[in-house]
Amino acid sequence: MHKQLYIKEKARWLAERQRIKLYHRNKRLIFCINSGRCGSQFLASLLGSCANVTASHESMPFMTHDIIDLVNTKDYHQTFWARSFKAGFIRRSLSNLPARAIHCETSQMFIKTFFDIAICAFPGQVEVIILRRYLPAVLKSYLELDYFNISRDSFRWMTSPNAITRAITCIDQDAKLDTVDLIISYLIDIEARAQRFIQNYSSIKTYQVSLEDISQPLGSQLLLHNLSLEPTSQTELILSHGKANARSSSKIIDVDINYCKERIFEYIEKAKSRGIKVPDSLFFSN
Repeated sequence: MHKQLYIKEKARWLAERQRIKLYHRNKRLIFCINSGRCGSQFLASLLGSCANVTASHESMPFMTHDIIDLVNTKDYHQTFWARSFKAGFIRRSLSNLPARAIHCETSQMFIKTFFDIAICAFPGQVEVIILRRYLPAVLKSYLELDYFNISRDSFRWMTSPNAITRAITCIDQDAKLDTVDLIISYLIDIEARAQRFIQNYSSIKTYQVSLEDISQPLGSQLLLHNLSLEPTSQTELILSHGKANARSSSKIIDVDINYCKERIFEYIEKAKSRGIKVPDSLFFSN
């Protein structure tokens, strides 16, 4: 499916970009950099509750599986056309929206598989929310849901910490890491990718928030204000409900948060001993 979409998209890419209608240029696009398990679904609901906003947590195509294989094994410039079909889906979504509408996607796949596609296809229209959550809590959630187990599908939408496109050096090869260190190295790489994005795309508006902040009414209201979004009665309902994270019923095991803190600290110390500087922006101190 991806190959067929890629062939069609490549043939019309440049011509279609030139034919984008004026009302498309008046539309905003908001994406999200996040690691997963940090409130991206809640964020989509919050944004989508605002006036003139269409938001989704995961939009078709999902940019997983074979696309993950591409960004694991080749540089972004080598696979640009193979991934560019994503822009066509976004354009078709925009075509169904009224003038000055706002299109939002909070998928974690943005920073891994299509950030460059979106920026190239929609110059001057893209804004980005960087969403974080207390890192030990994210690790705890990953472990409890058995992520990075090769027998589970979740492994097919996580990039390797040793991917060609990684933003930071991993402490070892994937096969030599246990599951906990594999997850930690992945989470640190996502933060490093966020920092690389900020540096490489300094002209793009970014909004840095934490799940802990937007879980509270004042934090959510501040984010919506900064984004110039208009809350509605649905927004108030979401904020009063107060549920910012999901899938707790899918837990396979229970993991102690202190164990997660210890393992992250140990990983950071290993990285330092190897001359690897982890991002200062890691949300690790509570």
